[in-house]
Amino acid sequence: MKIGIDIGGSHIAIGVVESNGKILIKKEKDINTEDKSNIEKFIEETIAISINEILRSNNIKAEDIEMIGIACPGTSKDGIIVKAENLRIYNFPIVEKLQRYFSAPIKLSNDAKCAGLCEKRYGALRKYKDAIFMCLGTGIGGAVFMDGKMLKPKRYLGMELGHMTIKKDGIECSCGRKGCFEVYASMKRLREKIAKRLNISEELNGEIIFEIAKRNTEKIEDIIEEFAKNLVEGITNIVNIFEPEIICIGGSYVYHTDILEEKVKKALKEARTYNKETPQIVTAQFENNSGIIGATLL
Repeated sequence: MKIGIDIGGSHIAIGVVESNGKILIKKEKDINTEDKSNIEKFIEETIAISINEILRSNNIKAEDIEMIGIACPGTSKDGIIVKAENLRIYNFPIVEKLQRYFSAPIKLSNDAKCAGLCEKRYGALRKYKDAIFMCLGTGIGGAVFMDGKMLKPKRYLGMELGHMTIKKDGIECSCGRKGCFEVYASMKRLREKIAKRLNISEELNGEIIFEIAKRNTEKIEDIIEEFAKNLVEGITNIVNIFEPEIICIGGSYVYHTDILEEKVKKALKEARTYNKETPQIVTAQFENNSGIIGATLL
């Protein structure tokens, strides 16, 4: 058995995973505004306490855990979260901190890369050689597979799809640049726009905001159309660079295709890629569990 951990912009999910990728046990903890004031301590303590609770309550011996994999947002290297802008984490040696609690080896990588590994091994991308995984959530992350292998730059993990510019001199991103893809097409930005239009608190759980949105689609139709066009603008750039056979979209996007997919398909039909072809677009088969499962494949 292995343990997979997915650190997101709004919650931490921990799962015990079998060798076939099946999650046996899962535990989640929300990250609230007050938690972000000392986010590194919160993450360390939440993971340590949660894993021990899972082991104890399910009569699992610590020595039966083969490894612990961590999927984190942003840039990571050598067991350190170098930069996670949306959580304001910089140079956090998370593996070193957690290794004090557990004897099992601990590995760390970017959350979108982990989710992509899951979908490539077990899910929607398993039959394809050239494929893109996009994770739409608090930001936009990505993983790129060429000839069946994930592209891995030498310095950092790269493939920061969310930080390509789609609008010159546009809205400022948390990274400090302007006009980034994720400022216009992340689920966080969509949620904020919907909340503002419907005059509801942005502090509400995202699921609640989208449930309200689904009862008021006529009031937000233009917002959904704009989101779809911005998403396809980024997808078109990705297609022109990598020429994938397929693109898989994961993250919280997968739970709201009932109000998004039609608009996205329409925008795709109108898109102009260099070779006048758009690849198949699918949603993640493992939904938001792909980060947990993929972390155990590191």
